[in-house]
Amino acid sequence: MSGLLSVALTLFLVAGVALTFNLNRLRDSFAWVEHTNEVLRNISAVERALLQAESAERGYLLTGGDSYRDGYAGASAEIPQLLETLKGLVSDNSVQGQRLEDLTASLNARLGEFKLAVDYGPGRLNDALAILSTARFRQLTPHIEGELSRGMLKKKERRCSP
Repeated sequence: MSGLLSVALTLFLVAGVALTFNLNRLRDSFAWVEHTNEVLRNISAVERALLQAESAERGYLLTGGDSYRDGYAGASAEIPQLLETLKGLVSDNSVQGQRLEDLTASLNARLGEFKLAVDYGPGRLNDALAILSTARFRQLTPHIEGELSRGMLKKKERRCSP
């Protein structure tokens, strides 16, 4: 009888160890899912801020309204902060870090175009429109949106729990 009890106790301990191991793996998986969701939320925030800055830039050029200029200033100031947060989130993945650096260069170029057009303002509308025309030719915004909508992540490079 005691042999049967020791076998049952051993099986119980083995099951407990296996359960603990699986619960730890599950917790790690949930942590990676939350991390991925945080990255995706930040990517969406960057895209939203970019579109807000562009919309406000054009609104300012059309109307000269200070509310549009303020909207542009707020959105364009938000982007570097969001990128810095995103950089921290992908710092454990060198491929994603490089993609973010490339994307940051495109975003900075686009923000430079916005700034120049807003600085010209409605008073120098032809100069501002020339910038918009060049920007349309360069297609930075669609490129940036494409990179952001892909989440900068290819499926095979997504980080999974070990």
